Amino acid sequence: MIYYQLSDYLKLLEDSSLLCSYELSDKTKTVRGVSFDSRDIPEDCIFIAKGLHFKAEYLDIAFEKGAACYVADHVIEGRGDRIIVSDVRAAMSVLARFFYNDPQTELQTFAITGTKGKTTSSAFLRRILDFDAKDHGKPGCAISCSVDIWDGKTWTEPINTTPEAPDIWKYMANAAESHAERFVLEVSSQALKYGRVSGMTFDFACFTNVGFDHIGPAEHTDFEDYLNSKLTIFDHCRHACVNIDDAYAGRMLEKINSRYPVVTFGTSEKAELRMTGVKRLEDGIHFTITTPQESCEMLITMPGLFNASNALYAIAMAYSAGIPLDTCRRALEEARVKGRMLSYPSKDGQVTVIIDYAHNGMSFETLFGSLELEYPGAALVAIYGWHGNKGQNRRHDIGVVTGARADFTIITEKDSADEAFEDIAADAAQWIASVGGKYAIVKDREDALRYAFGLDFGERRKIIIFAGRGEEDWQKWGNTYYKYQSDPEITEKLLSEYNSTHTEK
Repeated sequence: MIYYQLSDYLKLLEDSSLLCSYELSDKTKTVRGVSFDSRDIPEDCIFIAKGLHFKAEYLDIAFEKGAACYVADHVIEGRGDRIIVSDVRAAMSVLARFFYNDPQTELQTFAITGTKGKTTSSAFLRRILDFDAKDHGKPGCAISCSVDIWDGKTWTEPINTTPEAPDIWKYMANAAESHAERFVLEVSSQALKYGRVSGMTFDFACFTNVGFDHIGPAEHTDFEDYLNSKLTIFDHCRHACVNIDDAYAGRMLEKINSRYPVVTFGTSEKAELRMTGVKRLEDGIHFTITTPQESCEMLITMPGLFNASNALYAIAMAYSAGIPLDTCRRALEEARVKGRMLSYPSKDGQVTVIIDYAHNGMSFETLFGSLELEYPGAALVAIYGWHGNKGQNRRHDIGVVTGARADFTIITEKDSADEAFEDIAADAAQWIASVGGKYAIVKDREDALRYAFGLDFGERRKIIIFAGRGEEDWQKWGNTYYKYQSDPEITEKLLSEYNSTHTEK
C-alpha cells in the first residue's frame, strides 16, 4: 500500500476543481484512511462529513479517534483541521480512488443496472465468471450486490444496493490484492445520480430494463430524472449490453452514440444474442441462446420463469467478455441466489411460502405472472412492507398490482425509518382498495405471516408471497439498523407450527 501526504490530496482536489479552502496544521501528515463513518476511523484518516443525517458529534468522535482532518462543503465551526470542497460527494470518490491507488486498473469490471433483475443477474454472472476462472486455474470473482459483498478478503451484507464510493474503492482494492481478476457491481439509480461510481470506468455495463421506480421527494423527482440517471451508466464503460426488447432501448443506444462496442440481447430477431423457446419442464426452465456463431440449450433450476430473463442478462455480459456459451450453460444449471425465490412447501401440500426480494411494481407484475402459471388455480396472498421516506411511487405501483392480482394482501413493516408505520400503511392501503383488493394491516412480520396462514380459501392451495426482504436480518427505525429475525427464520418457525397440526398427504 502506498500512502500519500495531505498536501498530495490538496493538489488532487485542486486539479479536480473541487478545492475551495483549507486550514491544516500539518500538510505533511501521512494519510492512512478515507472514511465517512465515525464508527470506522483509522488514525490519520480523512473524515468526510456528508449526508442529510450528519451530526457534528460524528466529527467529534472522528477527531477523538485520530482523524487528520475533515472534508465538507461548509465550515463546521470550532472543529479542527479542515478541507472545504464545492461537491463533497464528488470529492469523496476522488479521494478514495487516490487513497486505494485506483484498483480498477487491475480488474476486469462488470456493472449492471436496471429496474428489476439486476441482483439475480449479478449473482448469475458471478457464477459464470467463477466457472470460467476455475477452468483457467484462477481465483474466483469479487462481487458487490444487494445481497452479498465478497471482495476476496471479507464477506459482508450490504446496507445499500450500491455502497458509497470509499467502500466500493476499498472492495476493489481488496479484490485486486487477493488476485481476483474480475469484479461485478450492481449499480442503482441513486448510485449513478449521487456520484457513488464517479471516476469509475467499467469494462462492461448492462442495462437490463426500465420501469417506474424510486420516484419521490428524497429520490428522483420524476421518471425522466430516474431514466436519465440510469442512462449515465453508459458514461462509465468501455463495452455495453442493451436489452433490445425494452421500450427505452432507443434511448439507451442514443446515449451510447456508437462510442464503443455494443451487444444487443433479447427475444427479438434484431438481437445479436437471442433467447427463444422458454418453457417450464419438470427439471427446470429451459431456453435456447443463439448468437451469430452458435446456439446453446440452457437450463436453470431456480424457480420463477422470469429468471430466464435474468440469466439472459448475465449471459449477454459474459458473451461480451468472450466467455463461451458452454461455460454459461454449466454455471447456470444449478444457480441459486440468496433471498430470491426461496420455496417453503407445507407437508400437506396446501400451503407454500415463497420468499423473494421483489420490491417494485414491475417485479411484482413479473412475479405474479410466473406464479399464476406455475400454480394454476391457487390462492395468492401477498405480504409486503414499504420503506419509509423513499420510493413513495412503490406504494401506488405495488398496491395496485397486489390489489388486482392477489386474493389478499397483508401490509406489514419494512424499514419505516423516520416515517410512521401507520402513515405508510394507510398510503399503501388506499391503492390496494382503489382496485377492489382485500387487505389487512399487521405491523409485525411474524404476526403478518401467521395471519396469512390463517386465511381460508376453501380447497384451493395457498401460495404466500413473503416479499421485500429476502434473507435480510435487520430493520431500519429512524437512522439506525437493528437486528431482526429474517423472513426464512420466521417462515421455518411458522411452517413447523402448521405442519404439527396438519396431516401430511
